[in-house]
Amino acid sequence: NAPIGLAVRLNRGVTISWLVGIFVATVFYSLLTKAATSLLSDSPGLKKDFSAATSLLHTNLDLIWLGITFYLMMMLIMAYVASAVGAVRKDEADGYVDNLLVCKVSRMRWLWGRISLIVGGIVLAGLVVSLGAWVGIISEDTGISFHQLLIAGVNVLVPAVFILGLGIFALGFMPRLTTVIAYSAIAWSFLISILKSGLHLNHWILDTSILQHVTLAPATNPVWRTAIVLVVLGILLAVIGALRFNGRDLQSE
Repeated sequence: NAPIGLAVRLNRGVTISWLVGIFVATVFYSLLTKAATSLLSDSPGLKKDFSAATSLLHTNLDLIWLGITFYLMMMLIMAYVASAVGAVRKDEADGYVDNLLVCKVSRMRWLWGRISLIVGGIVLAGLVVSLGAWVGIISEDTGISFHQLLIAGVNVLVPAVFILGLGIFALGFMPRLTTVIAYSAIAWSFLISILKSGLHLNHWILDTSILQHVTLAPATNPVWRTAIVLVVLGILLAVIGALRFNGRDLQSE
């Protein structure tokens, strides 16, 4: 009955699969919390190296492990967003959106409807991660509250919003490279995160990684000022990309 209803119908299976996968992965890693921290506690050297690698030398090991768990789920949520933006591009490339635009449906209505669905998926993913972590540690005496996990769940949404904005920007200006650009930003950020522990990289290079600007919550408190900047940048990129999409020709593959 409406473009957004059609989008829900076409994408609900993929979205639910992503959310279920993220939930299961979060529960699995959270269930390993006590086992992992016990192993580290039994090995002072390994514990020191592990804490140093995460730059959290004086933090509870349970929180550090959960911080890494949320970090991994952050990567999955970013991948979900890249996939979702790629699906938006696919509808244009395969000519599906033509069937809507020849009716009384504006480009902006269609695109912002799709963006709102992706944002809804991002929010649900953050909640799913928090619930998954809580389910994983509920039987363990960690002393970690659901409130802490919920804040960490909000923290993991920040880079996903930026990736969404970047993907929509690419859709507007370089539609055929939409998926490539979104996934490349994720891969580059992850690569920098790996290399920075062993190499002394220039801070300008480090700053090009989205993950460099996000903390390992709940091991550390989120830096909300930085988070707001990333979200605002993502929104600006999305607006610019949407305006460009509204004025350019549709492009098939």
